[in-house]
Order: sequence, then C-alpha cells, then structure tokens
Amino acid sequence: MCIICVDLTKDKLTSMEARNNLKEMSSEIAEDHKLELLNLIWKKEDEEFHKEYDQALLEQNYDHPSNDGDDWFWGEDWMFNSGSD
Repeated sequence: MCIICVDLTKDKLTSMEARNNLKEMSSEIAEDHKLELLNLIWKKEDEEFHKEYDQALLEQNYDHPSNDGDDWFWGEDWMFNSGSD
C-alpha cells in the first residue's frame, strides 16, 4: 500500500488531494496499483458526496414527505388503471 492509500484510508486526504497526489506520482506507481488507488478515490468521492448531500438536507430542514398523499401531483390512476383509450 502506498502513502496515498494509507492517508486516504485514514481520512487524512480528501479525494481531490488524493487525485492531485496520484497525478504527481503517476510515473512512479504501477498500473495495477493505480487502478486500486482509483477505486479508493472513487469510494472516497462517494462518501464525500453523500456527506455533503446529507448536510445540505439538514441545512434546508428538509423532512421527507409522508406517504399519505402519494397522489398529490398526478394521482396514481393515470398510470396504473387501464383507461378507455
């Protein structure tokens, strides 16, 4: 495991910092390890995205709508019932 992988798994690097480090050290890292590192970076990007998304929802005081009014927009009939078309 390279230093980028170690720091990434210990949450000492963001995904962007890891990408920059990979770019700088690209010539010194074996191709198969680059793929492993990219997988770690992608995983970290997903984690960062979900964390930012959840934070944005909290900041907006977003509450998930209840299931009571599922037909609030179009209603369900137009999709599921066979009409006289």
